[in-house]
Amino acid sequence: MPRFRKKPITLEAFRLSSPVVLQTLEGEMRAEQGDWCVTGIEGEQYIVKDRIFRQIYEPVDSFWAEYDQDEPWPDMKYDDLGY
Repeated sequence: MPRFRKKPITLEAFRLSSPVVLQTLEGEMRAEQGDWCVTGIEGEQYIVKDRIFRQIYEPVDSFWAEYDQDEPWPDMKYDDLGY
């Protein structure tokens, strides 16, 4: 069977500081504190658990680069970002 690799792209994401219900392409999804809200290449949003997020993504901005993968990354407030 042929194998494929994801193209390297830069996405926007923030870590949630509280539970929230988010409307995604798959319908309503409940996110827990510490989950990540990722905005895809066409503006779609989806939820990624922190453990999975850290396996798939790496920081691009210097602000995030100072955080060790094993340390907790700071949470962002969903409401404060205008979503």
